[in-house]
Amino acid sequence: MADEIGPELEKLLFGRDLDRWREATGRYFERVPQPNTLFNLLFHQWMTTTIAPVLAPDLFRITVQMIQDWEAANPQAEPRHKGTPYYWLGMAYTLLGDLDQGFLYMHKALDEDRRTSGKDVPEMPAFAFVSLNAREQDQAFKAEVDAYAAFLGQRLAVYGSGSMTLEDLRQKAIAVESRWDAMFHFVYATARIRRLEQLGPVATGTAFGSNLLGQAIGDLCIVAEEWLREGWPGDGEFQHHAIRFLKSKGVGDAQAVMDEIGVSQKRDWTGTVTALLDGNLPARRPLAPVELDVATAWLLRNRVAHKVKTDSLLATRFGDIERRVYGAIFAIVEALG
Repeated sequence: MADEIGPELEKLLFGRDLDRWREATGRYFERVPQPNTLFNLLFHQWMTTTIAPVLAPDLFRITVQMIQDWEAANPQAEPRHKGTPYYWLGMAYTLLGDLDQGFLYMHKALDEDRRTSGKDVPEMPAFAFVSLNAREQDQAFKAEVDAYAAFLGQRLAVYGSGSMTLEDLRQKAIAVESRWDAMFHFVYATARIRRLEQLGPVATGTAFGSNLLGQAIGDLCIVAEEWLREGWPGDGEFQHHAIRFLKSKGVGDAQAVMDEIGVSQKRDWTGTVTALLDGNLPARRPLAPVELDVATAWLLRNRVAHKVKTDSLLATRFGDIERRVYGAIFAIVEALG
């Protein structure tokens, strides 16, 4: 494969001279319409540790920038496909722990795949990653997709219904275009939560860590609200969509129950959420798991959306909070048409 890119690039591939690399790739793109050979070779060398992991993103970014510069200077020429380097950049940054850049580049790869394929849902690796398609075998980053899938699978296993699989959730979420953005955000939020949990006491043992946990769980609550709005539209915000959803699940007094919870949380937010987590909130009757889950997501949505500093409960009871919020999302998605 190295012979196909020419001796100049092959020699520079093993060095550290980024300026010369920039010049050489510019000449390469002038003569090669679809330069996936170069991108695949870059990836191969990186994965076999010939290129240091911290340098790989620089090489990929410079190479992509050279394509963009060449396209700008040659507007009449056929655009070069950039999905491959964007995908590798997504992999590189995700493995380095930079989830923001990792997911941004994965979505850039998806945009590029859509442009070149003419399909809104291209069956290509970038879409498999951002939509959490663990069944797709032809994807270089399958190990990470499998890790996210296993993380969610563990949470589905403790979900009360027990009948919905991750693939069921995924198919419901991508079946309707208006649900895609929330699905993409759901996968990203899950990656962030998993990463924070891997940090252990670094995240849960500091006030700032509690704030980050709050932001991450807040993203899940936004997803829950988005899908509530999708399935049970109407006036109002989270609480009102949730009431319509709960009524559809047979909770006839949902309005009164949510009103009671609203009054309780105004008196004592921490105590109310703790009682929801423990399943013993004083109410007109014992609350069903779906009511506890949705109410927890509602109170967290309001809390983290309006305050930078979150309650210490986010750190001390994060596992239980996460379980409730994921439970709300699973119940909402399962009930979507």
